[in-house]
Amino acid sequence: MARRRSFGGYEEERFENEVDSTLLCPICRNVLKDAVQCPNEHYCCRSCIGKHLHENSETCPTCQHHLTEETLSKPPRLLTNMLQNLKIRCDHAQRGCRELIKLEFLDRHVKRCGHVAIHQHVVQTLAVLKLSTNTRKNDMRMNFVVSV
Repeated sequence: MARRRSFGGYEEERFENEVDSTLLCPICRNVLKDAVQCPNEHYCCRSCIGKHLHENSETCPTCQHHLTEETLSKPPRLLTNMLQNLKIRCDHAQRGCRELIKLEFLDRHVKRCGHVAIHQHVVQTLAVLKLSTNTRKNDMRMNFVVSV
């Protein structure tokens, strides 16, 4: 959940339609990203449950069943298909991308999205301008010191 390899799932607001509550992680309350299940078939994002197991307790947050990373398993194909068929907005929607993509194709789209290239160009240009401005300030200071 880009995908950003950060903690937690996908923000529900990014999806075209309302998401069924069974597809929400009980830890981050977002749409499941890289879903795993406990032996009692409760689902969580892999990153959420990993952090939960290391920082809080070695139990499922839903049923309190004892858990380790080794006891987690892949969810049923039906759940995976439901998630993959959801339509989500691109990671770069705030930069102007208007694409709605099936979740299964999000990674591929984000890698090719033209809006990330525009953003990177702007960031690089700003960095060059800042460096140029700092260099000019330093040159002016040196000229002032030399001429005094």
